[in-house]
Amino acid sequence: MTGSARARAGLCYVVAGAKAKGNWRECGPAYRMWLYDAGRMERGADGSVSKRGIDAAQRDKVLKAFGKMPFGEMLMKRVKYLTEGAVLGGKTYVEGIFEGLKEGYRRRKNGAMELKPSGGTRAAGKATADGGGLCVLNGGAG
Repeated sequence: MTGSARARAGLCYVVAGAKAKGNWRECGPAYRMWLYDAGRMERGADGSVSKRGIDAAQRDKVLKAFGKMPFGEMLMKRVKYLTEGAVLGGKTYVEGIFEGLKEGYRRRKNGAMELKPSGGTRAAGKATADGGGLCVLNGGAG
């Protein structure tokens, strides 16, 4: 996910200690596991909720995946793609729409920008396993 590089580096330090180099791909899943564990729901002896939080099934799912977030789930959390992107789909589909709108995108040669697992985009090349080849046509015309 995106955010302040300084904040991510600090979280990496907290999660992995001084050996962390601020690599969010390595530290992010560990931080996510910590969040889901620390935020778990707790029940009293009578079964009533004593601390509101994340239910056990969701927590176990994240811990079993070692904190890695499936791309589909990440995309659902990235509303930016759906609000700032004009077209969302496969590379061929996005390029087809771009061809029809090319006059409005004078400075661009390609329209499809591949979604990266980190939350950004890059010029569409080969489909990645994490991105599944999903692309977006973003940026304003002009």
